[in-house]
Amino acid sequence: MRVPDSAVRPWLTALGGSSADLTKGWNPIISHEMRESGWKIPTSGALFGAAIPIPQDGPETSKKVAVAESAGDIAQVFLVVNL
Repeated sequence: MRVPDSAVRPWLTALGGSSADLTKGWNPIISHEMRESGWKIPTSGALFGAAIPIPQDGPETSKKVAVAESAGDIAQVFLVVNL
């Protein structure tokens, strides 16, 4: 999805993560997940990644987020949730 940069961090918090989870220059989404989804995650501009901790009682086994920020204050956000 494409969202304003200012909306990414509150959205990440709503997922159970925080902006402190974002690591600059890291894409946590592995190549076979990108192939299956057809995503082309841009590496130009600022790329940040996070693996969000999952509560023991949650239905997911993992959540991974890649955020590609670009000029113009719009970010591309990629989310992989494994159930």
